[in-house]
Amino acid sequence: MREVLSKTHFCPSFDNPPRFRFMHLMPAPRIIPGLVCLVLGGALWGNSSGPPDGQHGEAQNCTSCHSGTANSGDGAISLTGLPSRYVPGQTYNLSIAVSGTQDRGYGFQLIAKAGSSASGTLGAVSAGMSISNGYAEQSTPSSTGTWDFQWTAPSTDEGPVTFYASGLATGGGTGTGGDQVYTLSQSLVAPTDPVLEWNASTGGVVYSSPAVATDGTVYVGSNDNKLHAFNPDGTTKWTFTAGNWIDSTPAIAADGTVYVGSWDNKVYALNPSDGSKLWDFNTSSSVIAGPAVGSDGRIYVGSKDYFFYALNSSGAKLWEYFAGQPISSSAAIGRDGTVYFGDENGTFHAVNPDGTEKWTYLVDDVADTNKSILSSPSLDLSGNVYFGSGNGYCYSIADNETNASLNWKLQTGDRVDASPVLGLSNEAFFVSRDGYLRSIDTITGIANWETLIGDVFYSSPAVDSSGRVYVVAYTGGGSNHLFAFDSNGTKAWDTNGTNPPFTIGGLVDSSLALDSNGTLYFGSYDNKLYAVGVGTGIADSDWPQFQRDTARTGAWPSLNVTTDAFPTASGSSTGAGQYNQGATVTLQATPATGYAFANWSSGGSVLSSANPYEFNASSDLSVTANFTLQSYAFTISANSGGTVPTGLSQSYSHGSVVAISATPSTGYAFSSWSGAGITDLNAKDTNVTITGIQSAVASFVPINYVLTATAGSGGSVNSASGAYPYDTNVSIVATPDSGYAFASWTQSGSGISSPSSASTTVRIDGNQSVQANFSPLSYDLNLTAGAGGTVSNAPAGTSHSFGSQVTLVATPDSGYYFTGWTGSGLADSNASTTTLTISGDHSVQAGFAQIPVGSFVLQLAANPGNSASGLSGGGAYPANQVVQISATPIAGYVFQNWTGGTVANANASTTTVTVSQDLNLTANFQGVSHLLTVSAGAGGSATGSGSFAHGATAQISASPASGYSFVKWDGNLTFANPFAATTSVTVTQDANLTATFAVSSYVVTTNVSGQGFASGAGTYQHGSQVTLTASALTGNAFSGWSGSGISESNASSITLTLTQDLNVTATFVQLPNKLNDSISATEAIASWYVSNWLGYFYQADNGWCYHFNLGWIYPQPQSDGSLWIWSPQLEWIWLEQGTFSNAFIWSGDDNNWLYFDFSSATGPRIYKYLTGAWSAFDRDKAIDPLDSVF
Repeated sequence: MREVLSKTHFCPSFDNPPRFRFMHLMPAPRIIPGLVCLVLGGALWGNSSGPPDGQHGEAQNCTSCHSGTANSGDGAISLTGLPSRYVPGQTYNLSIAVSGTQDRGYGFQLIAKAGSSASGTLGAVSAGMSISNGYAEQSTPSSTGTWDFQWTAPSTDEGPVTFYASGLATGGGTGTGGDQVYTLSQSLVAPTDPVLEWNASTGGVVYSSPAVATDGTVYVGSNDNKLHAFNPDGTTKWTFTAGNWIDSTPAIAADGTVYVGSWDNKVYALNPSDGSKLWDFNTSSSVIAGPAVGSDGRIYVGSKDYFFYALNSSGAKLWEYFAGQPISSSAAIGRDGTVYFGDENGTFHAVNPDGTEKWTYLVDDVADTNKSILSSPSLDLSGNVYFGSGNGYCYSIADNETNASLNWKLQTGDRVDASPVLGLSNEAFFVSRDGYLRSIDTITGIANWETLIGDVFYSSPAVDSSGRVYVVAYTGGGSNHLFAFDSNGTKAWDTNGTNPPFTIGGLVDSSLALDSNGTLYFGSYDNKLYAVGVGTGIADSDWPQFQRDTARTGAWPSLNVTTDAFPTASGSSTGAGQYNQGATVTLQATPATGYAFANWSSGGSVLSSANPYEFNASSDLSVTANFTLQSYAFTISANSGGTVPTGLSQSYSHGSVVAISATPSTGYAFSSWSGAGITDLNAKDTNVTITGIQSAVASFVPINYVLTATAGSGGSVNSASGAYPYDTNVSIVATPDSGYAFASWTQSGSGISSPSSASTTVRIDGNQSVQANFSPLSYDLNLTAGAGGTVSNAPAGTSHSFGSQVTLVATPDSGYYFTGWTGSGLADSNASTTTLTISGDHSVQAGFAQIPVGSFVLQLAANPGNSASGLSGGGAYPANQVVQISATPIAGYVFQNWTGGTVANANASTTTVTVSQDLNLTANFQGVSHLLTVSAGAGGSATGSGSFAHGATAQISASPASGYSFVKWDGNLTFANPFAATTSVTVTQDANLTATFAVSSYVVTTNVSGQGFASGAGTYQHGSQVTLTASALTGNAFSGWSGSGISESNASSITLTLTQDLNVTATFVQLPNKLNDSISATEAIASWYVSNWLGYFYQADNGWCYHFNLGWIYPQPQSDGSLWIWSPQLEWIWLEQGTFSNAFIWSGDDNNWLYFDFSSATGPRIYKYLTGAWSAFDRDKAIDPLDSVF
């Protein structure tokens, strides 16, 4: 048939699919390739979808769709692993195979039916198959045509069960031509009576007990000197010939190697595939004991040469132990590796794994008996050891590490040479040559029941999973019976009474071997190996048969416990290794730094949260120690003098690196951090690595600034100059000298609280200079002239400043001459021109007198008129009197010469003149010029240099260079304002004036808008490079900088060269909700999360995720727990836990379902229901998401 893809054959009907926003959850469709021929676009879809139900071959088969006749091709279909009888509730491992010429693969469908209904439960094992509606079928085309699966029998007897199967081998072409169909049916029944499945002949008596490998091969020795290997159907696989009889029971190692002893004194290792000899080991006598194989691969075996040997898997002797007597007892290996066996003189030995004696136990001497121990021991989980002896006793002893103690012993009527086995309910089964099978309570040693069965020499019983015990006995008259007894001692059946009966043709010394499928094997004196179907597999008791298991290892099962850690490198664990079944396993997890132990899991299921975790080994187990990344509280704070971004105080995952920043307040400097994990304690911008509960505290110190306090002329200041911490208020006091009054303070800054108060304070907010300025007091001058003359003063006026000099000139009237001055403060009271220094109120009078007869008048004058501070020598003198005259200039002038008459030396300021007539002499003075030199310190320039007349006012100016600021003027003149860049000075002398400058400082102010913090604020010198860093708090992202002087506004970290004050703002925006916060996801490693339904994904800060299967996605979590997701390849898709777990996604673009196959052999692919087509899906395909969505 060639049917176009339809819901009928390909998937369930979606009659009401979900719309773009609302989804109706539907069951997962069967969209798995199979037998149905689907034609799509002209291409054959045979082997590409599940077949319609009912094509299993009972009534219909694949020929209803595929051309050809069933079972006519060159191939076949087969079903293996199915027993002839099933045990209710038991699980069987089965395999189906389709062969024959094929072009596009194989497919099949199978069902188990009891009557008209499906029977039991099918379970898929192989990849590429599925179970649906009771049918097992392929889900992808198979290139091998082989599938493994399980069938669990119905819990009760449903009568005969038939397996029906139909297989397909596809041919060539695009249609169904050339396809070949094959069918089979196979039946089995529930166990009611034993069934002789087969017997196989050897060439001699079979004393050896059979061993059964996992592939069903049965190994047994014979007195024809051979070890025989039989296939599961009883046909011969191979034989190996030794040098003598093989009565030893073979043992099968984990790798399949077969070990067996022989009467030729050797132990052999044989290849299981062909029976070829791998090696042999020589002892000094016959080896009839069966080897035991430990979990470490060692082989343990005794010989009649009195020695017990330990060999490695290469046949090299590891050690030998001298028992002192022949050894016929096969050894048993305890859970701790202790090796137990008996010798033929009644000593039971316990040997340590290194070959040293652990202890020995001697059985009782009983009259008329041989106390030899031919029985092999059985062991229970508690460490008790059970064996029989030739003295007629059944023993239970306890291993006390350094010795053995008797638990109990029970006497029988004859030798106990057969090995005991352990049942399900604290019972040990012993058989004795007295003809009885006994069930003995393992705790009390009291017989639960006993039953007469016949003579048993060496054959050990076996116990099945229902507690039934099987035993073979000779009942006389040449008759040998296989008995089955229920756990209460009631005989269920014996082979001589079953229907149909079968006969055992000889004595049985071979111990019974019961496999998991319910087949019982034993050898006989009639040279045969028997396989009897009893329907029930071996019991899960401590020691249910001879040498415990069908491999006859004689050891507790070797179970592997492996451990790993999730996430990788998140921790370690101890306790993994090989354990015997029932041994106590102790797993201890140790988290790596920064992780905490969460739980133990296996196969995705949590086992325990205990640490250490103890359990008893019952199967191979792979255990994962799960750890979670620790989160720790981090707090950040600041001492006085600065701030820190307190929003950083939150919890962080171990190993997180958090950027921290300290911003000093004005006038403070960052000092240091205190706290653990800080990268640089002395850097205000640094990082802290989170490794525990931590804190970071920023400390600041006030900056010390220099205060310089000076006084202008006319007073003094207190000792206020010095270094002071920021924001200190320093007291400054100005004290005027006598004759002066305080005028004001001048300052370089603005910190003086009251500049007009002589006593005030200055607030320290930077380096500062202050100067106290004083003004002289004004005093009255009362200048008068006596009769006969006039007076004048320069400067004119009656009020003059303290300390100033006033030039006084007395001019006599005609006929009069100056006689002198009266008053205080005069430079020369006898000089008609003199100076008066103002020191208070002054009254000064010039005296005159009439010129005497015969006398001449000497008149002295100054040119310029105000240039002399004193002219002395004038007056009335007799004729020809020599008079000394003197001229003294005021400041700013120098004497030049005398004119107006003849003097002794006209160029001398002090000279003599002969008065022979009236004389008017003039002292000439010249004004003085001063050189003013104005210079600049580093960082600027200055103007104002030149030559200035004494007393002239000069303007000076300072200009700072870029990045500098003017500080003050220094020099030996008095400045109008030393802190003003442009000021004036009165030139009274040659002077050098210097303008001083300092590098400019700029304030960087950072602000924040949103949830984050910015670092880099502070005070910096001109030209400094400052780095501004914006750091977003969790759940936020940096958007950009704003403010003057910023060019890279979108970079979270920018570096600027300062040329001005900056006031900038870092803006942050809130991020969308992260997927890991919206679903139950555990952080595996940094930014990688795992969800129990969504799987692994990487979470980026901007909301995008990288999913292991879907690639880059942008999720939008919904309130109901589902997700709308933007996929650059698929656009809008919707998913939730139930449907996504079954590989379904709803496409908003298609308005239909998508099905993902991430494990396809050809690579990930997607099936679109809208188009009915598969297409490859590349999660990493380069696609610009902005092309389609934003």
